[in-house]
Amino acid sequence: MALFSYQQRVFDDLREQQPVVLQAPTGAGVPVIARRPVGGYGPGVGGCPDGSNAGDKKEVYVAPGADKKSLLNEPLHGVEGQQVTIDHYSLPPAWIGGKHYHTGPVYVYVLEGAFTVDEQGKPRQTFKAGEVYPEPIGVPMQTRNISTSDPLQLLVIQITPKGEPLMYKAE
Repeated sequence: MALFSYQQRVFDDLREQQPVVLQAPTGAGVPVIARRPVGGYGPGVGGCPDGSNAGDKKEVYVAPGADKKSLLNEPLHGVEGQQVTIDHYSLPPAWIGGKHYHTGPVYVYVLEGAFTVDEQGKPRQTFKAGEVYPEPIGVPMQTRNISTSDPLQLLVIQITPKGEPLMYKAE
């Protein structure tokens, strides 16, 4: 499935107020979409790998050492209660972020450099300039710039419930 049609499907689902969970890519590299109720399935079977629900709020995470420029932060038109955020990040050489997770859809477009991701339970992945990384919802991850000489430039597009932080610290 082309990335555009995949993104369109996610936004269509949001417009219909049917939250989605982006699961790990299949063998063919095509992400799978699965629906779940807002806040997960109840205690012990939520959207997060540890069984917690997205509604079980934890410590808000802010990427240390990252230069973040907000380009857009406004209500998502046609989807009540949802916010769209577009941020530009500049990450210095050898930057390593903390472990965190997201409670809504996130798309990372690599503008310059190589973006490396360690997702819980998966091998390390690296995305180069011109590639998009659809971050999984509720999965703890750690990101980094593995270059020791070049900065990393990212465009991050995220959908969250209005007033909710963009990411939470993971253990």
